[in-house]
Amino acid sequence: MVKNAAYKLLAFGKEVTLKDGTFIESYPESASSLQVSIYGDQIVYGDMTNDELIDVAVVLTSSGGGTGNFRDLAVLRNEKGKLVYLTGISLGDRVGV
Repeated sequence: MVKNAAYKLLAFGKEVTLKDGTFIESYPESASSLQVSIYGDQIVYGDMTNDELIDVAVVLTSSGGGTGNFRDLAVLRNEKGKLVYLTGISLGDRVGV
């Protein structure tokens, strides 16, 4: 489920939905594209909302075709078996996690 969830990319101000852990969107009339993936399969499972359901925290990496390679930490809440974006924080450009 986590590899096919919707996320908000804070560096790009855009919501994307991953498919099998990745998202790629070409920019019109450009060789560049927005590429998003789960950073090194860094996924943590646990009850983060104190409701006895297993939620997920994941590190995303995104690039818009330039030299930037941005990391976001996202938290997804388990809502009756469906993972829904709850909150996130930008970790910065090319940050090691």
